[in-house]
Amino acid sequence: MAMHGDMIDWRQLRHIADQDSLDVPYSLRAASSAVEQALERIEGMPPDQAALLIVALVTDVLASRGHRVPSAIQLDELIERNRMMRCLPAEFDGRNYQELARRYGVSTRSVRRIIDRRRLAARKGH
Repeated sequence: MAMHGDMIDWRQLRHIADQDSLDVPYSLRAASSAVEQALERIEGMPPDQAALLIVALVTDVLASRGHRVPSAIQLDELIERNRMMRCLPAEFDGRNYQELARRYGVSTRSVRRIIDRRRLAARKGH
């Protein structure tokens, strides 16, 4: 199972390191242990579900040690948004703005923005 960096917006967890009063290295070691345990449980899971399980376990560990972390709902929303950002451009056929908007539960304007950003990035060579 490969974790893709674009599945999770790690910036959401960056504030953990700013919490001087908490023992961050200890918390991160405990979170690492949670990931090792999760890796044993994700065999055969869809990648997005496996990623959510791992992140949920890590956030539970960090929250239990007093760190401020995103809720499971926020994490699920981040993963779903990242999935949409990856998949939507590949499903775009040049005319199906409304269909994609319905499928992903966003406005047609949002679909257009995602497609436009992808086109711009492609022109710039990213």
